[in-house]
Amino acid sequence: MIVSAVCTELNAGREDLMKKGYRGSGRGILMELLYRYGRMKQPEIGTMLGIDYSAVSIGRKRVQMLMEADPEVKSLYAKIESRISQG
Repeated sequence: MIVSAVCTELNAGREDLMKKGYRGSGRGILMELLYRYGRMKQPEIGTMLGIDYSAVSIGRKRVQMLMEADPEVKSLYAKIESRISQG
């Protein structure tokens, strides 16, 4: 549900989003949403994305800072968050 909502808003394929090296804020947003709404722990998210849990922590912090600095990223996050809450 969360992954598909992120993919839909970003117009990205699931495989692309899950790949290491995905460019843009999409993976960071996905990590944050999986942590907040998917009730997943950072090691679980890391396993899902093929990265270490410490990279998940860094990615989440980066996207939080990016949302504070960039209204477009904050708006994108809010759209995905709304999509998730609507089910």
